[in-house]
Amino acid sequence: MTIAGALILFFSLGLLAYWFRYTCVMILDAQPDEAGEAEQARTNHLSFAAIREKLRNHSGDLPLESLRQSLEQDYRFVRFLLRQTGRTGGCCVEARILMLDYHLMRLWYRMMQHSHRSLAYKALEEMSGIIGYLVRKAAAGAGSFQEA
Repeated sequence: MTIAGALILFFSLGLLAYWFRYTCVMILDAQPDEAGEAEQARTNHLSFAAIREKLRNHSGDLPLESLRQSLEQDYRFVRFLLRQTGRTGGCCVEARILMLDYHLMRLWYRMMQHSHRSLAYKALEEMSGIIGYLVRKAAAGAGSFQEA
């Protein structure tokens, strides 16, 4: 590979990563009513909304690993709901992008949890926002859902 080819590849990958992050941020920033999302979380015994609030207002050390485990449980439940409502296969592109971002944020959290706690907080906060988005998608597919 020539130097020019390597530079083109490097810049193309950089632009792709920038587009991906920008798209994820824009989707999450365009979220409507977080109060309705919090109500869905309470109704279905999900903890993502409370975790997001804790992360936004933290004033000391939070037990990050237990928060991550709670988010993982919520994510598995919401993915189950999406499968049950039939939204997984025909789910919108935005939800698919955010599902990929969730996994990338989980990896980023694992890399940053010991060395850069502030970045680990941000990763968990974004993960909770993604779960909130997916809850709204699942609710839209099933009307109002209740945990069995």
